[in-house]
Amino acid sequence: MRLLFVILLLYADVADAADLKWGKTFRGSYHTALNGKQIGIGIKLPPKVEGLEKYPLVVALKGSLRVNPSRELPFFELRPSQGNIWGYRAVSAIDVMHAIAHMKEHYPIDHDRVYLIGSSAGGSGAMHLASLFPDQFAAVVPLVAAGNHYPIENFLNLPVVFYHGARDWTSAICDARVQYQKMRDFGCPVWLIEYQTAGHSIPRPHEPLMKWLLEQRRNTKPDRVTYVSETGDTSGSYWLRISELIDPHRTASIEGVVVNGEVRISATNVLSCSIVRPPVSRLRLGDQVVEGVESLNLVRVNGRWERAHGINWYGMFGGEYQSGAAANLYFSGVPLVVVYGTLSKDPQRIELLRQAAVKISACGGPDYGELRNRFVVVSDKEFTRRNFSGFNRILVGTPGDSYLIGEVSSRIPESGIQFLQNRVVSVLRPTHGHPGSLGSGRLSYLVMPFLEEGLDQFAENAQKFLVGADGFDRGSQGDCVVMDLEGRICRQRQFDKKWNWKHVLLAETPLPEGFGNRSSLALAHMRVMRRESKADFALWWGPNDKGMWGADFNFLKRYHPEECTRADLAIERRSVETMLGSVTGLELKEIAKRWVVKDELMTEPKIGEIDDARMYRLHLPMDLYIKLGQRRKNLRDPKPGPSIPTQDAVAELFR
Repeated sequence: MRLLFVILLLYADVADAADLKWGKTFRGSYHTALNGKQIGIGIKLPPKVEGLEKYPLVVALKGSLRVNPSRELPFFELRPSQGNIWGYRAVSAIDVMHAIAHMKEHYPIDHDRVYLIGSSAGGSGAMHLASLFPDQFAAVVPLVAAGNHYPIENFLNLPVVFYHGARDWTSAICDARVQYQKMRDFGCPVWLIEYQTAGHSIPRPHEPLMKWLLEQRRNTKPDRVTYVSETGDTSGSYWLRISELIDPHRTASIEGVVVNGEVRISATNVLSCSIVRPPVSRLRLGDQVVEGVESLNLVRVNGRWERAHGINWYGMFGGEYQSGAAANLYFSGVPLVVVYGTLSKDPQRIELLRQAAVKISACGGPDYGELRNRFVVVSDKEFTRRNFSGFNRILVGTPGDSYLIGEVSSRIPESGIQFLQNRVVSVLRPTHGHPGSLGSGRLSYLVMPFLEEGLDQFAENAQKFLVGADGFDRGSQGDCVVMDLEGRICRQRQFDKKWNWKHVLLAETPLPEGFGNRSSLALAHMRVMRRESKADFALWWGPNDKGMWGADFNFLKRYHPEECTRADLAIERRSVETMLGSVTGLELKEIAKRWVVKDELMTEPKIGEIDDARMYRLHLPMDLYIKLGQRRKNLRDPKPGPSIPTQDAVAELFR
């Protein structure tokens, strides 16, 4: 994986084990190439235990069990500092993995006893990180966690214990109940421990919980491995790795299983993979058997697996395209510099571009708080290829503002994308001269404000034009997106694996007017949901929803239907995770009075005559349940709902 390659570049400022501050709590740091800074981390050390050479590591994301290291429970605790991105995506994910690598290198850590714990949003982050790197951890403990959007298949060999209060009205428990059911049904080692009188915290004592956790050890060679990946930068787990995807915009999955003493491989959207030290050394490839397998590369040829002589390192280290847009700048783990243009004759324009660059440098995503350690910001006059040859680049300005932007934009393939006036254009491109050399693939991300007015408004919120920077749903991010200042999409396209525009059937078909607002899109989703589940009502966020905790959970995009075409919808591949649950008629009336009549929620069909005593079945997106938890009541009999492909809703609007 590119991330693990980059981790090898880290160095630190901590002395060897003989100088450790046993039994102390202190503020440490590690150095990362991502922004060239020392990143602060919180560290707790156990007392020195006679005869114990290696110790467990508990990684705490925004909260943990309230247990300090002791002789009875000796462990190191790590608290990473850059958790600004919801669910520990993008920069926050890289920060945690770099911090763990630092601890393993400079402290006596038992690599088979590394644990993830997180509370609330940190619990969601723990699940997200563990889903990316399941073979790096021995167990995961989400405490009163909210959030989903991670592949449960990746937890097949990783124990998970959800701890949750039944009266938690911040991250209401039904989300955890549904996630638990989905993981249990897949066969994952998962438990849900409910506290009937607790809210958004876990009652003490926590020592028994920590004791169980520290007893878990990583299974390094499971007989069955599954892995689902959105992109190529997190490529597998345990003894099975994905090397290259067939379609970089679709999710890939792979499974390796030992049957009758043989390893058998099956995969979806995987072109090549590798096997490294499997549990048994006998591999079956169709009607062929390969003996003595220790390390083997496979490639898909005409629907069959065949042995390959090498692995596609070129693709893994950034020379080849992969989906994810701006998120790729952070997941690559390589240095990042933000460059603003100075060619304009208007000093005020140059100053506003500088302010926009500073804003971008302080954010690891579009909608969250500033990072404690900013990325490097320079003007195009200060930028030299010699000083920044190894950097990814975010370039701020238009071709008229900077020769760098002119260079990169001139290499964008010609197509239906046009640089429209009074619009902001965001484009991901390979940096000229880098792709093709092992380990040196670099990216340029252009944020170009073609604005006659409103440049000050752009400068205040420039980070919002980093498409995909939040790290969610990376396969459905546009590589070239044209937006107005309000964030409405006028054009969006993706590249193929060779950095040419991906071909789209019926590309020039105009959009129906219904795409002009999210309410029409929501209604289309709800109609599909009810067809799938036969629920009494489907629910969605309404036009007056104000979001929660500073974030808009309604992920539906805003379009300019008079400017967009069917090609702009072709990249929407998201599947909406949903749940089902019941309420009484009286509770449904309360929901209607509290939110529906205020257009904070929408229902399909509209709520009409309701019987107070009757039970009504509701179908809703998983994230919406956080809002319903404010009623201080839980849904009855919550169950996983079907996944709803966004393209099904798109088809509904084209009816």
